[in-house]
Amino acid sequence: SNFLPFIDILKSHCEIANLDSGTDYRLKVIGDKTNYFVKTDYNLDPIAPIFKFLCSKENDVIRGKTLVILGRNVTFKKACGGILESSFDELCDRPLGANDYLNLTQFFHTIIIRDIPRIDLLEMRSQARRFITLIDALYDQKSKVIRSADVPIRKLFTYTKTTDSISDEHRMLMDDLKIGDKDLTSNIFTGDEEIFAFDRTISRLSEMQSEDYWGDKGKN
Repeated sequence: SNFLPFIDILKSHCEIANLDSGTDYRLKVIGDKTNYFVKTDYNLDPIAPIFKFLCSKENDVIRGKTLVILGRNVTFKKACGGILESSFDELCDRPLGANDYLNLTQFFHTIIIRDIPRIDLLEMRSQARRFITLIDALYDQKSKVIRSADVPIRKLFTYTKTTDSISDEHRMLMDDLKIGDKDLTSNIFTGDEEIFAFDRTISRLSEMQSEDYWGDKGKN
């Protein structure tokens, strides 16, 4: 937020060149196959047989797994060799950070993320930040990812900016800080940073479906 006022100053002293072609080339390489499942499209769980098949390729049994990361124990309920079956809550609803997610990619070559909800950046800001960080780590390390979600990729992001959507916790904070409804555009409540980052995340989630991503560039 300290950088935002500098943007206007920078614009006033520089010539602006728009490099945005309007085309996200990561979205153009998506094949017909998918590893992103919208739960309402299936009568049966589409993840279970995939996990079972992947586990059959591992020299291990399905069990809980505890990773020691910087002296901390990070426990997951279900893993098999290099396969982790987890959930949005398990990965994003507890205090994990970039280093934790990076370590996941060292232990597991394939990560299943179940039950990704539609994410409201106002109501789920902490979870949104973790999810963005998680996907960045998995994408940068070319980890293979299989996902199930409540909505399609393009509808994962939602942003409600109405007074009715403000939680009691946020309302109390607003009262303490003497912030009125007219100040809701403040960066504290809008999630401006997440809006840009989540757009990038959606693009990366889409590319992670492509055959190129799952091919030679991906981890074995």
